[in-house]
Amino acid sequence: MMQGSAKRRLMLVVGGALIGFWIVIALFAPLVAPCQPNDIDLDAYLAAPSAAHLLGTDEVGRDILSRVIFGARASLLTAFGVVAIGLVVGGVLGAFAGLIGGWVDLLAMRFVDLMLSMPSLVLALALTAALGPGIENAMLALGILSVPFYLRFVRSQTLLVREMEYVKWSEQAGASLWFRLRRHVAPNIAGPVVIIATLHCGAALLAGAALSFIGLGAQPPLAEWGALVSAGRHYILDQWWYSLFPGVAILSVSVGLNLLGDGLRDLLDPQGDAS
Repeated sequence: MMQGSAKRRLMLVVGGALIGFWIVIALFAPLVAPCQPNDIDLDAYLAAPSAAHLLGTDEVGRDILSRVIFGARASLLTAFGVVAIGLVVGGVLGAFAGLIGGWVDLLAMRFVDLMLSMPSLVLALALTAALGPGIENAMLALGILSVPFYLRFVRSQTLLVREMEYVKWSEQAGASLWFRLRRHVAPNIAGPVVIIATLHCGAALLAGAALSFIGLGAQPPLAEWGALVSAGRHYILDQWWYSLFPGVAILSVSVGLNLLGDGLRDLLDPQGDAS
């Protein structure tokens, strides 16, 4: 039991440290990066990692380290933005559907069934293409597609809370919908929602990077990890550093978010852990 508890704490600490590191890097990118991400030096064309350029340069001599550092801003913002859109819209709709029930709940679930019956990858590509290439449109498209996921999850959690005795008494006493949502539902579902949102951030990061990789996300000259991996694939055999280091950044954040989510699940859901 003690070993398991120590392992879970270690997961939480490691995950939190990884994500905290990249958040700090993103916030203070101008202070941390050795140069601006779009500074061109044709004399350093595809230079290998060295003292002058620790992670090498790209095809026009831009410093890869600087572009990875500034790319943290675009990549993390996309992931957090996707989760925020899905959580706010889907969470509100799911909470109201669970509390109100009836035709509102039925309509909400038919919408969820319809959206989840279609391949999410195809929908993401179609919606992003319809909105037009760009990191903002990619974030919006992925956020919209995550709404059904959060709607269903929050609704299920709300239904569990709704069956609690004191919540039933509150409803019978004439408490308003807003009062029950704020006083009873939100505090009881906050833990599971935080866990799911943290784990979903990793998937959102990968999805955003994938759209940038195929040219539907971040557009040049914006530094973004998926776009950097895509640009470097043409030189992967000889100039391996071009794609490797942005890929490592994506991997580290994805692993960190999963570790953090698992750690939070054990911390905020001790009942589930005990079972």
